[in-house]
Amino acid sequence: MKTLSEHNTQQMKRHDAMRKMQEPQPNGIACPNCKAELWDSNPLMILTSNPPQKNVHCPKCNYDGIGWHDEGNRQKSRVHGM
Repeated sequence: MKTLSEHNTQQMKRHDAMRKMQEPQPNGIACPNCKAELWDSNPLMILTSNPPQKNVHCPKCNYDGIGWHDEGNRQKSRVHGM
């Protein structure tokens, strides 16, 4: 049986991993404005549209847009400006 301290340490590691997954992530798509890499603004959030979409942004030029989501959890090359 594990101690309360061991349990709390394990739970904190899980929490830290989930927090890290929620941070913006680069997605390998070129920004339509400046050609820098776009980032998924909220990697774990998929918009309930058809087709499913994700919010993307460019940290270099402040572009905001929406990219189509695919099953591989990556953006397809189609990006629309907001």
